Amino acid sequence: AIGRPTSRTAFLHVDYRNITPIDVPLGHKDAAFVRSHFDAIEARVADAPRAGEILVAVAVTDSGRPQPRIGGLQTHEIKGEDGLR
Repeated sequence: AIGRPTSRTAFLHVDYRNITPIDVPLGHKDAAFVRSHFDAIEARVADAPRAGEILVAVAVTDSGRPQPRIGGLQTHEIKGEDGLR
């Protein structure tokens, strides 16, 4: 027989006043001056870093902005000689 169902509700209590957002900068992997890849992603970790810990945040993308409206060096103009152009 099916009795009265038990209801369990999961919840997460997070005090967002104590969480500092970390902006992780993004850029092109071969040329720093490619402006279409200038961006940032915000990272938040609720319980880190604690005392004696270091937080390492890594962000990876697979391309630049879909339709960049910024001038400057384009991806097809990269020479790859000095890491800048």
